Amino acid sequence: MIDRKRVGERLIELRDIDNRTLESAAMMIGIHENTLASYEHGKRLPSPDRMVLIADYYDQPVEELFFSYRKEHKA
Repeated sequence: MIDRKRVGERLIELRDIDNRTLESAAMMIGIHENTLASYEHGKRLPSPDRMVLIADYYDQPVEELFFSYRKEHKA
């Protein structure tokens, strides 16, 4: 299972590093602002296709962005 809260925190962190508003980041990714907000607040998870879009935008591997929490919890 993917940790929605952790994914949301990471998305907010990356958006802050990129110095973008929610609206601007969503537009650059190609999704609706409310959709990105729901990911950032841990209410929803993106589909695999959208995971790729988001990871590409932030120049992050999909595995690291959406699945890295598993490594943290296995130690």
